[in-house]
Amino acid sequence: VYGVPMDGLYIDNAEYCVRVNGRWLPMVKGRSDYAGILGKPITDVAIKGNYKYRVHNKTKNYWLGWMKGTNFNLNNKETGYAGNGSIIDAIQIKRI
Repeated sequence: VYGVPMDGLYIDNAEYCVRVNGRWLPMVKGRSDYAGILGKPITDVAIKGNYKYRVHNKTKNYWLGWMKGTNFNLNNKETGYAGNGSIIDAIQIKRI
């Protein structure tokens, strides 16, 4: 996942942000903009709202656990966002 617009059936009103180079970038709503910095790897994703989501660790080739958008908290690495500081290459999002 490298700074590209999110696309999908259920994200038109989702608010989300990503972490790049160790810092959280501003929130984005739906497809109004893109999250990330073009060409820079994303390591963490946080989504607000009635969604569950998880990310895929590119380096170790495995999916991390599901997170809930209702637990959105950029300061809580256990349940507030998806990612562990490693580069991610995919995200799954489901409306709940």
